[in-house]
Amino acid sequence: MRNATIFTLAAVLLLFTTARVQAQQPAISRSTFYSADEYQRAHSIFDKLNADLSAAQANTPSALMAQARAGVAALENNWDGAVYDSRQMDETIAILETVVDRSPLLRDRANLGDDVSRLLDLRREYY
Repeated sequence: MRNATIFTLAAVLLLFTTARVQAQQPAISRSTFYSADEYQRAHSIFDKLNADLSAAQANTPSALMAQARAGVAALENNWDGAVYDSRQMDETIAILETVVDRSPLLRDRANLGDDVSRLLDLRREYY
């Protein structure tokens, strides 16, 4: 009888610990919407885009930069929630294209232009 009680307590403890560990893992591991590679690929696009926006910030009107950053943040949040809002994607791409057109530095234009191309590829695949 004592062995059965110890075994039951150990099983309950193991189940509880497993449930806690699974609850602490990132949501992507439980998502059925995309693989870890797809998740990482999209986030690498968002990370590069944010880095290139930071580099171009000094040469871009602040209101336009704020719109671009807000659009990218919304896309990233939507991606994490597996929400594919094509209108949001199109608006963000349009704002980013405006940033590219208004960037006086050739390097910023090239980097942001490449980022927009990657975003267009992401749109074709998911939106």
